[in-house]
Amino acid sequence: MLLRIALGLAMALSVLPLRSGYAQDERKPTAQEVAAIRSCAAKYQDDVEEGERNCLFNFVATPCTKTPEGSSNLGTADCYRVQEVIWDGLLNENFKNLLDTLDDQQATKFRATQRAWIATATRPVISIGTRSRV
Repeated sequence: MLLRIALGLAMALSVLPLRSGYAQDERKPTAQEVAAIRSCAAKYQDDVEEGERNCLFNFVATPCTKTPEGSSNLGTADCYRVQEVIWDGLLNENFKNLLDTLDDQQATKFRATQRAWIATATRPVISIGTRSRV
């Protein structure tokens, strides 16, 4: 279930624009932020909808945007970037844990599925009057 929550976040974050080339000191997630999100995801591992509602942005991004540093456009983007770094780490951790449980044939199929999903998730989509990401 933690994997489902992490996948849901990855999909939600895939619609956010890529970071600009703006050079700044990028803040790393704190151990407390990672622990808070990990704990929340574990708490709601059997209820993905509640996990999304309670865990996605409540521990890092939303509080960060209410600080002076996070209130600008670039600051807000960085708040969500830090959140994404945490969830990406959890997703990668779950991916590796799952791979450890699969035989070689299953692991090969799983990697192929993941690569196909990444190719689809990062492909630009043109819709009427706008350009967005899937």
